[in-house]
Amino acid sequence: TVVVDNKLSVKPNHTVRQLLDSSGNVIQEYEILYPTKHKTTMVQIGQKIGAIDENGKEIIPLVLDDIKTEIEYSWHSFHIVAKNGKWGVLDSAAKWLVEPQYSDILLGELDPYDYLPRNTLRYCVGRVVDVCEKRETVHGKWGVMTTGGKILTPPLYKNIEGFYDGYSRVTIEGDPDAIYKDDLYGVIDSTGKSVVAPVYKNVSVYFPYFVHLIDTSNKQGLQSLQGKCIMPCRFNSVVWLEKGRMALIVNDSVYIINHKGKKIGSFKHNTDSLVNMRFGDNTFLIIGKHKTTVFDLDTHRKRTFKLSSGHYIKNIDPKTQFTTVIHNNVCGLINRKGKEIVPYQYETITIDKKHKRIIASKTNTSEIYTYKGKKVRAEPYIKNYFEPKQALENKRPS
Repeated sequence: TVVVDNKLSVKPNHTVRQLLDSSGNVIQEYEILYPTKHKTTMVQIGQKIGAIDENGKEIIPLVLDDIKTEIEYSWHSFHIVAKNGKWGVLDSAAKWLVEPQYSDILLGELDPYDYLPRNTLRYCVGRVVDVCEKRETVHGKWGVMTTGGKILTPPLYKNIEGFYDGYSRVTIEGDPDAIYKDDLYGVIDSTGKSVVAPVYKNVSVYFPYFVHLIDTSNKQGLQSLQGKCIMPCRFNSVVWLEKGRMALIVNDSVYIINHKGKKIGSFKHNTDSLVNMRFGDNTFLIIGKHKTTVFDLDTHRKRTFKLSSGHYIKNIDPKTQFTTVIHNNVCGLINRKGKEIVPYQYETITIDKKHKRIIASKTNTSEIYTYKGKKVRAEPYIKNYFEPKQALENKRPS
């Protein structure tokens, strides 16, 4: 037995739920009850749904087709329900906020990263195959409105995705007579205002910095969230780095910009010998067959060194500029000029900046090197690389 507001209780009885008063008398029988935190309970018999108040009094007759039950367990103070095949919104007292007139109404994707404003809904105008079959197919256009029914965006879009940090990607159908016939994308904010017109092959929002644009010819560019053009769509690739910094690549040139769109670095590379470009350890790397260029995103300095075939960069220490390199499944270390400091024969290499030393380990042995590459000693495998110097001295074999 489940007590509801200390006045009513629900007693399972085979296929029905009996609603009892405080004396145990049966008030009504329902097949399903959806208790909410708003002192109302949605009830169901067969395919029809209604609502009762905390005293068991019917406040909505059993005339509704469906209710989005996930809303009932959320912090929202309203109900999204269907009547006669159309969707509307009821407030916490089961009064109509939005009359049932839409093909579908959605909050947004129900996951913890969806920041749809509490008073905003997405609505669809179109045709639904069958409301009572979970709306498997919806044909129509989507817009944005408030929970009170005020239209923020007219029904213009094929799809409106969840609002993340106050922005949503929107979709329209492409022109079948145009060269590019697939869907086109843009961006709107939570007030329904268009931020990026839906004329692009793809868009991605990097909040709070930029919108990454890809036009129908596959050229890429950047726009601010205020609608200002940062970089026109003329680049072959745009790569997100971190903290709003981006790498813009066109032919044999690479430009690095900060979160304000200001250029902080640029360099060229040989497209014929390019192997890979990647970001890691606060650096941007251009790896070629004969040389590797490293750009430090904090100091804005770049350096180039040769790296033989079959050698791969594992990581770069941003402070010391030492680079751990893998060759034949073992690690070695080179300095910022590409000179070998630690030979390629170790499983792991750790830079102990506190004691200005390099700890190279293999099997059950750790070997200590200076920053200039001189091997100081070998000792049993060091589990904690950063123990005090005195403690490590005590572990040296006699």
